[in-house]
Amino acid sequence: GTGLLFRKLCQLPDVKRIVGVDFSLGMLSKAKQKKCFQVDLIAADIRLLPLREKSVDEAFSITVIDSLEFLRKCLSEIKGILRGSRFTFSVCKAVKLSGEKARQTLREKGFSNLRLMSEEEIKDVVYFATRNDS
Repeated sequence: GTGLLFRKLCQLPDVKRIVGVDFSLGMLSKAKQKKCFQVDLIAADIRLLPLREKSVDEAFSITVIDSLEFLRKCLSEIKGILRGSRFTFSVCKAVKLSGEKARQTLREKGFSNLRLMSEEEIKDVVYFATRNDS
């Protein structure tokens, strides 16, 4: 994406490095303008990430997932790269990805402790999940 969270994440005390991934070179170009010193940008598809297994402490996906089928395809890849346990993703409210169906899919793919945030003042529905085998 455009690196919307880079500056906030870079200010967190435990953050040593951030890897931003997007399929679109245009989006990566916008993200490059916002990056801080510990951000690496990679052009790739979320369904086939060029990252080593268990190399990521946390994963975020902001308005990338647009359907239940796409969620299923992404979760296996996300789960593989996670060394830590947390995966947070947001979905545009307009996408209409049902909370219960998303929760069921997350459980099927090995995630638990599912929380959902959908406030009137935000445009997205945000899901918080924890990988079971961590």
